[in-house]
Amino acid sequence: MPTKKNDPGAVYERVDAKVKNIFRRLVGRRAERLRGDRFQLDVLRIIDGAYRRQIRSKTKRRDFAHHMVEWNQEAAYMVAFLLYPERFTTEEVWALVFRIVIHAPDHLAAAAKLEGHPVTDVFEVGAIDGDPELDRIQRNMERRMKRRDQTRKKKRK
Repeated sequence: MPTKKNDPGAVYERVDAKVKNIFRRLVGRRAERLRGDRFQLDVLRIIDGAYRRQIRSKTKRRDFAHHMVEWNQEAAYMVAFLLYPERFTTEEVWALVFRIVIHAPDHLAAAAKLEGHPVTDVFEVGAIDGDPELDRIQRNMERRMKRRDQTRKKKRK
């Protein structure tokens, strides 16, 4: 975890710069394809085409392809670290792993579900939190309670 003397934002910027530099040296201008702010529509279309038989619904197939492409920058972080671990400080390793852990798993779980694979806790570590249906009910209930509270406040005024 970043220390107080190192601003977390600065640590993330260093990681981004190192990863970009590594890939620029390896693949030149193609490194731009790994930027998180650039969605790779051509790759999405290729994945979509490759899964026409497995995922019949066009909408589900597009969603599947989206979930496989969306975490490209995080994948680049891990590949750069695997290739050149000595180039990263402890804080930078924490930052790049943290970004992967908070972004990629949900995309991979969604892709697995859309492709027809169950998402389970095979390592038995409590990896799956909550039930989507119960989460939806909880969110709806919280919204209703918030609206009710706002209505009561207006009536008091």
